Amino acid sequence: PPHWRTVLWAGGGGAFAGYGVYVYRRDHAIFSLIFTAQCLLAGLLAFDAGKALAVPRGTWFAFLGLILTGKVIWEYERHLYRTDACPATATDPRFWCHALWHVFSAA
Repeated sequence: PPHWRTVLWAGGGGAFAGYGVYVYRRDHAIFSLIFTAQCLLAGLLAFDAGKALAVPRGTWFAFLGLILTGKVIWEYERHLYRTDACPATATDPRFWCHALWHVFSAA
């Protein structure tokens, strides 16, 4: 992008500073806000760059579908945590929700 340095400082530097605040305050809402902002920034950059690079629009919609699927899994995992219903064994498929969230958010 034309403002690549600004994007790097705002995205990377802002996230780095935000994670420092998260670690210091131990407030999960800060982590969630920063991660959401990072996903939005990546999605918007990909959408804009995709137009310039003539990438099929379906690729961006696939990204959107995968990240939203991951968000649903994350929210389910958070529900399990809040209700003290986390599985105790890896043989329970719910045990893998956090790992699945990471896979979907990185796709």
